[in-house]
Amino acid sequence: MELLKELEGAKYIAIAGHTRPDGDCIGSVMGMYLYLKNALQDAVVIPMIEEPAPEFNCIKDIDRICTSFAPQVSEFDVFIGLDCSTP
Repeated sequence: MELLKELEGAKYIAIAGHTRPDGDCIGSVMGMYLYLKNALQDAVVIPMIEEPAPEFNCIKDIDRICTSFAPQVSEFDVFIGLDCSTP
């Protein structure tokens, strides 16, 4: 799959991980956020996970995480779930 081709035309993109996010969850969500923010400059990309522990403050744009799960966007074109297991 070519991710950027799949996301072509998407205006609002949400990225989330699992509950009680650990380092690999936070890293994967923020890595995808930073990649998409750079690659799709016309899209609104919102990372949504629970409040990360202070040791993750070194990650670029960590303050952009929507921890309330109530973003200012009412509907997303794409939702990306990362670092999640099957139900």
